[in-house]
Amino acid sequence: MFSIKSIAITGLASLIIGFIAGYSYRSDRAHIEQLEIIQATLEQENGALYSQLEKEHEYQVKQKEISAKAQDDLQALQSSYDSALADIERLRKSNSANKCPATLSADTRPTAGYAETGQDKSSRSGDERYQSAIAVMNELKDCDTIAHRYNELIRLYNSIRD
Repeated sequence: MFSIKSIAITGLASLIIGFIAGYSYRSDRAHIEQLEIIQATLEQENGALYSQLEKEHEYQVKQKEISAKAQDDLQALQSSYDSALADIERLRKSNSANKCPATLSADTRPTAGYAETGQDKSSRSGDERYQSAIAVMNELKDCDTIAHRYNELIRLYNSIRD
């Protein structure tokens, strides 16, 4: 019936077919595992990108809020300094209008306080005082503006850090 040779050939063929089938099955299974690992990695990466986009969006919203608040504060600062400068200028003009050098006194002798230009020395020093007050106000405004922008940068840095 069956010879040893045919049994050996059948066994060897079965062994080869089994090896090939097992290798093929294992190869397919390994490929499936690789695809599952790649899929999990991509899902993690997408999740990380999504969370990063959410954080960037939150940062942009905070940045817009801080910038808008800073701009409003700078405008308020500018308007307060402008009104103060306008008050100083109004005071200077009212004081110079009150001191009219064209008024004549009964004494026609030249006085020590009267300059060759026809202006009283005290009114000139008053104008100089107003000009120095205006210069000081401008310097203060510049310092406050710089300090405000510095504080804005600190707030932005803190919002990024958080």
